[in-house]
Amino acid sequence: MIAYPGTVHLRAGKRTAQRYPYAPFFPVLQFNEEQGLFFGGNFWDSRATGYLLRNPDAHQAQGPPVDTQEMGNPDTACITYKLSKAVYRPLFELVWGKGSFDINFRSNTAEICATPGGASQFGGSTTPVQLSAADRTESNAVYDHWGQSIDAYEQSVQVSAFSSKFDAFLKGKYTLTADEKAGYDLFRGKGNCNSCHLDGRSTAPAPTAPASEDTGVAASANPLFTCFGSANEGLPLNPRNAFFYQTTPDSFGFTANPRFRLQRFGVRNIPEKRLRYLGQPE
Repeated sequence: MIAYPGTVHLRAGKRTAQRYPYAPFFPVLQFNEEQGLFFGGNFWDSRATGYLLRNPDAHQAQGPPVDTQEMGNPDTACITYKLSKAVYRPLFELVWGKGSFDINFRSNTAEICATPGGASQFGGSTTPVQLSAADRTESNAVYDHWGQSIDAYEQSVQVSAFSSKFDAFLKGKYTLTADEKAGYDLFRGKGNCNSCHLDGRSTAPAPTAPASEDTGVAASANPLFTCFGSANEGLPLNPRNAFFYQTTPDSFGFTANPRFRLQRFGVRNIPEKRLRYLGQPE
């Protein structure tokens, strides 16, 4: 499959997820008026802006649990409920407060949360877990804290280790081979690659000054080889993605793509152009 199936194995995902080492270091999405470009945010289209939590990685973590094609929980409150039953609940409370789970969940919560999101019995609701206004606010806070906890783990050396040969080279613990050095000299010199794929070094020899040398001091930050920008490559949609053909209700009465359409997404998931499968404009 183009994208992996989710918890409900007959539901195909829309896109394969990105890998998340180093994702926590992306800034909140912003529009640079001078350049006319977006920078920051997480995921392929920067849909995880990070505006609310001031953290795109934490924002992105909150998507898959309630995506009908991925983990399929019908309500964010289901994550709060499951956390309240988890063996590591005391650790969560140690970090985020002893009263984090002072929420009155009704007796049918487990049954609701065992039903995949989008099921016809929910009537289109994304909040089928019945909570008081105060409890819903508390549950939302737990969900935010959970996203921030995921981000903290992804920032750790267990996930974002900065342990490549290039990192060792920058620390003076590895000597590049002749081929590696030639490639790197091209990358930061004539190729001018590091003007966008930032490596914390100068561009030298520069395309306009082939005899120049890098005499600058390397940036102290670990390089991520990105300017955090977004670019529309204009690639066509892939008709082999099974998501496009999920046009009839599944056993839970959910139809992932009822209008049998392909859709092209731009920055922040804003549709740039919508197409029916055969290419006719809507």
